[in-house]
Amino acid sequence: MKEVGSYEAKTHLIELLDDVANGETIVVTKQGKPVAKIVPYQAANMSVDDINQQFERLQKSIPAAGPSIRDMIEEGRRF
Repeated sequence: MKEVGSYEAKTHLIELLDDVANGETIVVTKQGKPVAKIVPYQAANMSVDDINQQFERLQKSIPAAGPSIRDMIEEGRRF
């Protein structure tokens, strides 16, 4: 990931867009603090399979804290 200041981004925008078109992500900073991210464009039309895969990855990335809902039901908890 490339990081550039706002002045450099303004003066070299065409070159930065070429880099992004080639798959690079660029973070634009202002006074050393990140303010924007320029990422390659992705079409919003996703297949159901793509959405399911992303959902499954999200589920796997969130650690389970405590008993599952199924465990609580079987144990007889109401809340």
